This record gives sequence, C-alpha cells and structure tokens, in this order.
Amino acid sequence: MIINYQLNFTSINTSLQVGDLVYYIPTTTSGGFTVGSGNIILYGIVTSFGPTHVVVAVDSVNGPAAPNITDYIMFGKDSRTNIGSVLGYFAKTTFKNNSSEYAELFSIGSEISENSK
Repeated sequence: MIINYQLNFTSINTSLQVGDLVYYIPTTTSGGFTVGSGNIILYGIVTSFGPTHVVVAVDSVNGPAAPNITDYIMFGKDSRTNIGSVLGYFAKTTFKNNSSEYAELFSIGSEISENSK
C-alpha cells in the first residue's frame, strides 16, 4: 500500500521536481564529525513539495522505515526523464549577479548536438 509521507525542512533545493527519487542514509557522530553509517536507502518518490516540505510516496508494506531527524536526506533525478541536451537551432540564456559584490564570470560551457541535417 502506497502512502504519502511529509518531510519537513528549513529550505528545499531549487532543482527538486515531482518524480525525483528520495534517498536517505543514517548518520552517526565519529570524532566530532557527522558521518554516514550505512547504505543509502531509497525512501520513495516525490509527489509534491512546497518551500519547506516534500511529500513522498512510500510503500508502507515493503518500504523502508521513515528517516530519523539526524539522517542525511538527498534526492536523485530519474535518468529516463532527465536526459538529453538543448535541441533546436537557437538557445538563449541569461546570467544574473544578484550580489552587490564584484564578480567575474570565468567560463561558460555548453554541449551542442546537431539534431538535423
């Protein structure tokens, strides 16, 4: 049986999308540092999210236990839906510096694939 479980955070990574896979790893303290203490566990799939929460679809029968507050939680993209590059003959991008500090753009790169002949 699939249930929705809400995870609460202070902020959410801006690249999170519905359909992303949520993972967690239990942590422990060793030598004053927080370290992973086991295998990475697939928790579920993101069904919705807000500024401070993520709703995850979890298998309540065969799925893993809910992560603890000290566990490290991360997400991954489904490679079947997030592959490819810019297609077409034209691409436009905008770079903005929202800081009042001086900043210099060192390098810009892109992957170009010819999609027609």
